[in-house]
Amino acid sequence: MARSMTGYGRKVLDLEAEQIIIEIRTVNHRYLDISIHAPQELLYMEASIRDVVKTYFERGSVEVFIRHDNQTSAHKAIKTDWQLMDQYMEQINHAKNRYPLSKDLKVTDLLQLPDVFTIEKQPLEGEKWEISILNGIHDAAKSVLEMRQSEGKNLQATITQQSEKIKATLVLLRDNRDMFIQEYTERIQMRIRQIIDDYSIVDEGRLQQEIALLAEKGDITEELTRIDSHIGHFMDTIQSSGPIGRTLEFITQEIQREINTIASKSQDAKMNQQIILMKRNTEKIKEQIQNIE
Repeated sequence: MARSMTGYGRKVLDLEAEQIIIEIRTVNHRYLDISIHAPQELLYMEASIRDVVKTYFERGSVEVFIRHDNQTSAHKAIKTDWQLMDQYMEQINHAKNRYPLSKDLKVTDLLQLPDVFTIEKQPLEGEKWEISILNGIHDAAKSVLEMRQSEGKNLQATITQQSEKIKATLVLLRDNRDMFIQEYTERIQMRIRQIIDDYSIVDEGRLQQEIALLAEKGDITEELTRIDSHIGHFMDTIQSSGPIGRTLEFITQEIQREINTIASKSQDAKMNQQIILMKRNTEKIKEQIQNIE
């Protein structure tokens, strides 16, 4: 079953007074590219987090975000910059000596001094919550996987429709093969008559032989057969499990190659119209499979 490379998952862990928010976002990428954004105290877990992610995804750009929010004042600390406070007090005393200041300095005035008092969050005890965090990574990854599978179904349905359109065009070209060859032969004969003044001097048997050879060179039966085979392989692949995006890309390239060969052989306006339709549907498939894992 086709699986998209675009997805999002979120898990919030309430661990006593700690809250850990885990988010995973994935987009299409040729290979598996994992980026981890976490607090400094959790960076030692990067290898373990990567191992978990690899069990869920084989292609795509995967970004893991881990945020830590303290929920109570017990996990916060007030830090005082005493050296800066001393400088403030020194300047305040200088001001009192230079100017007739009547207002006394209050504690509330000290609290308003810039950068003297700061509130710092206590670092997260990573070792204490390591198993819970890794389980949260699992849960977020599962949510991403569900979204990727859902998107994959939509992609598969769209791609299947385009493939059916190509198959319908193949049937039309195959059914009208003899007509295209006949019309091509008649055009060759007409051009020869336009070029040669005395058509009676032409060896009719030799002429028909040469025309048959030219018509044979314009025969697209083999190309139609190969395209039909490629589409069958394509549809079998898109139904299979595991990463299939690269295989689908290769098959699509082969389909495009055969269509281009048909285009080079075509000498008929009606056939060219069908070839354009096949090219258009193949391009749509190519665009869609860029996001398949």
